[in-house]
Amino acid sequence: MLQINKEAFFKLTSISEAQYPNEACGVLLGNSDLNQVNDVCNLPNLLGETDSFRIDSLDYLMIEKW
Repeated sequence: MLQINKEAFFKLTSISEAQYPNEACGVLLGNSDLNQVNDVCNLPNLLGETDSFRIDSLDYLMIEKW
C-alpha cells in the first residue's frame, strides 16, 4: 500500500485543483522500498489538455539527477 504524508497529499491536491480541468503532471518523491511518498514535484503539462499529458524529458531528467 502506498503511503503519502500529509504535506505531500495537500501539495498534490493543491496542484491538481490549480490545473483543473487540465491534466496535472508531476513526480511523487519518496522511498520506493517503503512505499512512502514524502514530496511532490509539479511539472508543466506540455500539451495543456484535459485528457492527456506530456512532460518535458529534461525536467524529468533534472529530478532524477537531483
